[in-house]
Amino acid sequence: GLLASKMHQTAKSIVRNLVSMIEKYGFVLNGARSYYTNR
Repeated sequence: GLLASKMHQTAKSIVRNLVSMIEKYGFVLNGARSYYTNR
């Protein structure tokens, strides 16, 4: 979707965000709430 729409920077930012969550928590959270880290 984003790449087909030529929104390359947005796609890149989302991937960076997901990678940072994996590095910090070891997985991608279901949402942006801290209590998701215990699920």
